Amino acid sequence: MSVKLILRSIALSQAMVLIYSTILLFFPQYYGYVILLIIATFFAYSIFTSIKRARAGSVEDLEYVNSGRVLVKAQQSKIIELMNKDDKLMNDMRPQMTFMSISLINLPVTFGIYYGYIWFVMPFFSHSGDLLVTFLGYVLMFEFLFMTPWIINRLILRGKEIRMIQIPRDYIITSKGVRATGLLIKFPIENPTYSFKCSKRRRFIDIESQPQIQAITGAKIITVYRLYMPEQDLLKTVEALSKYSNISLSCDRD
Repeated sequence: MSVKLILRSIALSQAMVLIYSTILLFFPQYYGYVILLIIATFFAYSIFTSIKRARAGSVEDLEYVNSGRVLVKAQQSKIIELMNKDDKLMNDMRPQMTFMSISLINLPVTFGIYYGYIWFVMPFFSHSGDLLVTFLGYVLMFEFLFMTPWIINRLILRGKEIRMIQIPRDYIITSKGVRATGLLIKFPIENPTYSFKCSKRRRFIDIESQPQIQAITGAKIITVYRLYMPEQDLLKTVEALSKYSNISLSCDRD
Protein backbone atom coordinates (compact mmCIF):
# COMPACT_ATOMS: atom_id res chain seq x y z
CA MET A 1 0.00 0.00 0.00
CA SER A 2 2.76 2.48 0.90
CA VAL A 3 4.67 1.77 -2.35
CA LYS A 4 1.49 2.39 -4.34
CA LEU A 5 0.92 5.73 -2.60
CA ILE A 6 4.54 6.79 -3.12
CA LEU A 7 4.38 5.93 -6.83
CA ARG A 8 1.09 7.80 -7.17
CA SER A 9 2.56 10.86 -5.44
CA ILE A 10 5.66 10.80 -7.67
CA ALA A 11 3.56 10.30 -10.82
CA LEU A 12 1.35 13.27 -9.92
CA SER A 13 4.34 15.55 -9.29
CA GLN A 14 6.01 14.48 -12.55
CA ALA A 15 2.83 15.15 -14.50
CA MET A 16 2.66 18.66 -13.05
CA VAL A 17 6.35 19.21 -13.87
CA LEU A 18 5.72 18.39 -17.53
CA ILE A 19 2.51 20.44 -17.74
CA TYR A 20 3.97 23.57 -16.12
CA SER A 21 7.21 23.29 -18.12
CA THR A 22 5.27 23.05 -21.37
CA ILE A 23 3.15 26.09 -20.50
CA LEU A 24 6.24 28.19 -19.72
CA LEU A 25 8.01 27.01 -22.86
CA PHE A 26 5.30 28.39 -25.14
CA PHE A 27 3.94 31.15 -22.92
CA PRO A 28 6.90 32.50 -20.88
CA GLN A 29 5.04 35.79 -20.40
CA TYR A 30 2.70 33.93 -18.04
CA TYR A 31 5.48 32.92 -15.67
CA GLY A 32 3.95 34.69 -12.67
CA TYR A 33 0.57 33.12 -13.31
CA VAL A 34 2.10 29.65 -13.48
CA ILE A 35 3.74 30.12 -10.08
CA LEU A 36 0.39 31.27 -8.67
CA LEU A 37 -1.22 28.21 -10.26
CA ILE A 38 1.29 25.96 -8.50
CA ILE A 39 0.51 27.57 -5.15
CA ALA A 40 -3.23 27.29 -5.85
CA THR A 41 -2.80 23.62 -6.78
CA PHE A 42 -1.13 22.81 -3.48
CA PHE A 43 -3.78 24.73 -1.53
CA ALA A 44 -6.57 22.95 -3.45
CA TYR A 45 -4.94 19.58 -2.79
CA SER A 46 -4.63 20.36 0.93
CA ILE A 47 -8.29 21.42 1.12
CA PHE A 48 -9.38 18.32 -0.81
CA THR A 49 -7.47 15.96 1.48
CA SER A 50 -8.83 17.75 4.56
CA ILE A 51 -12.41 17.41 3.34
CA LYS A 52 -11.83 13.78 2.38
CA ARG A 53 -10.34 13.07 5.80
CA ALA A 54 -13.30 14.74 7.54
CA ARG A 55 -15.78 12.54 5.67
CA ALA A 56 -15.52 9.16 7.30
CA GLY A 57 -17.59 6.19 6.17
CA SER A 58 -20.49 5.91 3.77
CA VAL A 59 -23.86 7.64 3.95
CA GLU A 60 -25.46 4.32 4.89
CA ASP A 61 -23.04 3.82 7.80
CA LEU A 62 -23.63 7.39 8.95
CA GLU A 63 -27.40 6.89 8.92
CA TYR A 64 -26.98 3.61 10.78
CA VAL A 65 -24.96 5.20 13.59
CA ASN A 66 -27.30 8.22 13.80
CA SER A 67 -30.33 5.93 14.07
CA GLY A 68 -29.14 4.56 17.40
CA ARG A 69 -30.19 5.81 20.82
CA VAL A 70 -28.04 8.80 21.81
CA LEU A 71 -25.97 7.93 24.88
CA VAL A 72 -23.33 10.68 25.00
CA LYS A 73 -23.07 13.95 23.10
CA ALA A 74 -20.20 16.43 23.01
CA GLN A 75 -20.40 19.47 25.25
CA GLN A 76 -18.09 22.08 23.75
CA SER A 77 -17.73 24.15 26.90
CA LYS A 78 -16.77 21.04 28.89
CA ILE A 79 -14.32 19.92 26.22
CA ILE A 80 -12.49 23.25 26.34
CA GLU A 81 -12.51 23.21 30.15
CA LEU A 82 -11.08 19.68 30.30
CA MET A 83 -8.45 20.49 27.67
CA ASN A 84 -7.30 23.48 29.72
CA LYS A 85 -7.06 21.31 32.83
CA ASP A 86 -5.12 18.55 31.09
CA ASP A 87 -1.54 19.22 32.16
CA LYS A 88 -0.15 16.52 29.85
CA LEU A 89 -1.91 17.56 26.65
CA MET A 90 0.90 19.74 25.30
CA ASN A 91 3.41 16.99 25.97
CA ASP A 92 1.20 14.51 24.08
CA MET A 93 0.95 16.88 21.12
CA ARG A 94 4.66 17.76 20.95
CA PRO A 95 5.54 15.06 18.35
CA GLN A 96 2.88 16.28 15.93
CA MET A 97 3.93 19.90 16.47
CA THR A 98 7.49 18.88 15.57
CA PHE A 99 6.14 17.04 12.54
CA MET A 100 4.19 20.08 11.35
CA SER A 101 7.12 22.41 11.97
CA ILE A 102 9.16 20.56 9.32
CA SER A 103 7.43 22.83 6.79
CA LEU A 104 9.32 25.73 8.39
CA ILE A 105 12.52 24.01 7.29
CA ASN A 106 11.17 23.13 3.86
CA LEU A 107 10.09 26.62 2.84
CA PRO A 108 13.36 28.58 3.20
CA VAL A 109 15.45 25.73 1.77
CA THR A 110 13.12 25.23 -1.21
CA PHE A 111 12.83 28.93 -2.01
CA GLY A 112 16.58 29.39 -1.56
CA ILE A 113 17.27 26.68 -4.14
CA TYR A 114 14.54 28.02 -6.39
CA TYR A 115 15.77 31.62 -6.47
CA GLY A 116 19.39 30.50 -6.83
CA TYR A 117 18.37 28.39 -9.82
CA ILE A 118 16.34 31.23 -11.39
CA TRP A 119 19.17 33.77 -11.14
CA PHE A 120 22.26 31.66 -11.83
CA VAL A 121 21.25 28.48 -13.70
CA MET A 122 18.10 29.11 -15.72
CA PRO A 123 19.70 31.83 -17.91
CA PHE A 124 22.05 29.20 -19.41
CA PHE A 125 18.99 27.26 -20.61
CA SER A 126 16.71 30.15 -21.61
CA HIS A 127 19.40 32.00 -23.62
CA SER A 128 20.45 28.94 -25.59
CA GLY A 129 17.90 29.55 -28.36
CA ASP A 130 17.04 25.85 -28.41
CA LEU A 131 13.45 25.03 -27.37
CA LEU A 132 14.41 21.57 -26.12
CA VAL A 133 17.20 22.97 -23.95
CA THR A 134 14.87 25.66 -22.56
CA PHE A 135 12.22 23.02 -21.84
CA LEU A 136 14.83 20.94 -20.01
CA GLY A 137 15.71 24.00 -17.93
CA TYR A 138 12.09 24.43 -16.85
CA VAL A 139 11.79 20.71 -16.09
CA LEU A 140 14.85 20.84 -13.83
CA MET A 141 13.51 23.96 -12.11
CA PHE A 142 10.20 22.32 -11.24
CA GLU A 143 11.95 19.10 -10.24
CA PHE A 144 13.95 21.06 -7.67
CA LEU A 145 10.81 22.89 -6.57
CA PHE A 146 8.76 19.72 -6.07
CA MET A 147 11.37 17.20 -5.00
CA THR A 148 13.30 19.27 -2.44
CA PRO A 149 10.50 19.18 0.22
CA TRP A 150 9.90 15.48 -0.52
CA ILE A 151 13.59 14.64 0.00
CA ILE A 152 13.86 16.74 3.18
CA ASN A 153 10.71 15.15 4.65
CA ARG A 154 11.89 11.62 3.96
CA LEU A 155 15.39 12.24 5.31
CA ILE A 156 14.03 13.61 8.58
CA LEU A 157 10.82 11.61 9.10
CA ARG A 158 11.09 8.29 7.29
CA GLY A 159 10.32 5.36 9.59
CA LYS A 160 9.37 7.53 12.56
CA GLU A 161 6.10 6.88 14.37
CA ILE A 162 4.06 10.00 15.02
CA ARG A 163 0.82 10.24 16.97
CA MET A 164 -1.46 12.92 15.55
CA ILE A 165 -4.01 13.87 18.20
CA GLN A 166 -7.33 15.17 16.89
CA ILE A 167 -9.76 16.66 19.42
CA PRO A 168 -13.28 16.75 17.93
CA ARG A 169 -15.48 19.51 19.33
CA ASP A 170 -18.56 17.73 18.00
CA TYR A 171 -19.07 14.03 18.53
CA ILE A 172 -21.90 11.67 19.37
CA ILE A 173 -21.99 8.16 20.82
CA THR A 174 -25.10 6.11 20.17
CA SER A 175 -26.11 2.53 20.78
CA LYS A 176 -25.00 1.84 17.20
CA GLY A 177 -21.65 3.56 17.02
CA VAL A 178 -19.44 6.63 17.34
CA ARG A 179 -19.45 9.65 15.04
CA ALA A 180 -17.05 12.57 15.02
CA THR A 181 -15.19 14.67 12.46
CA GLY A 182 -13.13 12.19 10.46
CA LEU A 183 -14.34 9.24 12.53
CA LEU A 184 -17.21 6.79 12.11
CA ILE A 185 -17.35 3.48 13.99
CA LYS A 186 -20.24 1.05 13.79
CA PHE A 187 -21.30 -1.24 16.64
CA PRO A 188 -20.69 -4.09 17.04
CA ILE A 189 -17.06 -3.90 15.98
CA GLU A 190 -16.25 -7.04 14.00
CA ASN A 191 -12.83 -6.26 12.54
CA PRO A 192 -11.11 -3.84 14.94
CA THR A 193 -9.17 -1.13 13.14
CA TYR A 194 -9.02 1.09 16.22
CA SER A 195 -7.76 0.63 19.76
CA PHE A 196 -9.36 2.36 22.74
CA LYS A 197 -7.83 3.91 25.83
CA CYS A 198 -9.59 5.61 28.73
CA SER A 199 -8.08 8.05 31.22
CA LYS A 200 -10.34 8.71 34.16
CA ARG A 201 -8.22 11.44 35.73
CA ARG A 202 -7.80 13.39 32.49
CA ARG A 203 -11.40 12.70 31.39
CA PHE A 204 -10.94 11.40 27.87
CA ILE A 205 -11.20 8.35 25.68
CA ASP A 206 -8.58 7.92 22.95
CA ILE A 207 -9.62 6.11 19.79
CA GLU A 208 -6.39 5.23 18.05
CA SER A 209 -6.12 4.21 14.40
CA GLN A 210 -3.68 1.65 13.03
CA PRO A 211 -0.38 3.12 11.75
CA GLN A 212 -0.53 4.41 8.18
CA ILE A 213 2.64 5.09 6.22
CA GLN A 214 2.46 8.57 4.72
CA ALA A 215 3.54 8.59 1.09
CA ILE A 216 5.32 11.97 1.16
CA THR A 217 7.31 11.56 4.37
CA GLY A 218 7.56 7.80 4.88
CA ALA A 219 6.53 8.34 8.52
CA LYS A 220 4.11 6.05 10.34
CA ILE A 221 1.15 8.23 11.22
CA ILE A 222 -1.18 7.16 14.02
CA THR A 223 -4.31 9.29 14.21
CA VAL A 224 -5.70 9.55 17.73
CA TYR A 225 -9.23 10.89 18.20
CA ARG A 226 -9.37 12.19 21.74
CA LEU A 227 -12.91 12.58 23.09
CA TYR A 228 -12.93 14.75 26.21
CA MET A 229 -16.04 14.37 28.37
CA PRO A 230 -17.25 14.72 31.97
CA GLU A 231 -16.76 11.71 34.27
CA GLN A 232 -20.41 10.67 34.06
CA ASP A 233 -20.30 10.59 30.26
CA LEU A 234 -16.96 8.80 30.43
CA LEU A 235 -18.50 5.98 32.46
CA LYS A 236 -21.48 5.84 30.08
CA THR A 237 -19.14 5.52 27.12
CA VAL A 238 -17.13 2.73 28.73
CA GLU A 239 -20.38 0.90 29.50
CA ALA A 240 -21.66 1.47 25.95
CA LEU A 241 -18.47 0.10 24.42
CA SER A 242 -18.71 -3.01 26.59
CA LYS A 243 -22.42 -3.51 25.88
CA TYR A 244 -22.71 -2.65 22.18
CA SER A 245 -19.27 -2.88 20.58
CA ASN A 246 -17.88 -6.14 22.04
CA ILE A 247 -14.90 -4.21 23.46
CA SER A 248 -13.87 -4.46 27.08
CA LEU A 249 -12.40 -1.17 28.26
CA SER A 250 -11.17 -0.08 31.66
CA CYS A 251 -10.00 3.40 32.63
CA ASP A 252 -6.48 4.21 33.70
CA ARG A 253 -6.06 6.66 36.58
CA ASP A 254 -2.98 8.42 35.19
